[in-house]
Amino acid sequence: MNKFIILLVVCFTSSASEIYQSDMIDSIVSTFPKIDANNCKIQCLETGTTVIEYGMSNNTNCKRRVWIRNRNGVKFLIMLDNATVAINKIKDWLDQFYTKRRDNDKVKIDVPVIYGKSRNLVIQPSSTTLLFTKNNRSEIQIIYRYKTIIPAQINKDDEIGYIVYKTSIYKHPIIKPLVAGYNIKRANWLHCIRDSFCYLIFGSSWFKVTS
Repeated sequence: MNKFIILLVVCFTSSASEIYQSDMIDSIVSTFPKIDANNCKIQCLETGTTVIEYGMSNNTNCKRRVWIRNRNGVKFLIMLDNATVAINKIKDWLDQFYTKRRDNDKVKIDVPVIYGKSRNLVIQPSSTTLLFTKNNRSEIQIIYRYKTIIPAQINKDDEIGYIVYKTSIYKHPIIKPLVAGYNIKRANWLHCIRDSFCYLIFGSSWFKVTS
């Protein structure tokens, strides 16, 4: 049976009077400095990671937006409801973060195809940039999830499966799509009947990747 991971990105950690929503683990969130702002949200612009978010139901609570680059060259968007807040405290705290690019351009996975003019398809993930801190330099565990056999017709860049990144710095895995590397047209009706018959008798094991 084809299995896919469904990610529920709902993460809450509570302190005395604030509700934090963040992609980062609690030990990172808890070090955020006390500032004069009831609503605050910080996002890494390169990765889309929410580093800090509290007291906000939406971005309309923000009266001040600051774009900064930390000492490691990482860009952040800071959204606040208080224009007099000590922004330097936040800047110093953000200096702990750096990015690491996971280059997947050389990763290619061959998957068998049913009802297609080609017998197999190459699927591959795009490159992904992840956010880390100096104190959390964990290894990246990578898991691939995709169909054991793919029915034609297939178009280039169709989502075929998922690549899952697991690290100790994020509360939840990061999931990116695996896409088709090229087009595969549907075969004629005789070919499709033969494929259906083979699949009924032998299952997906009949369809092997051919070189």
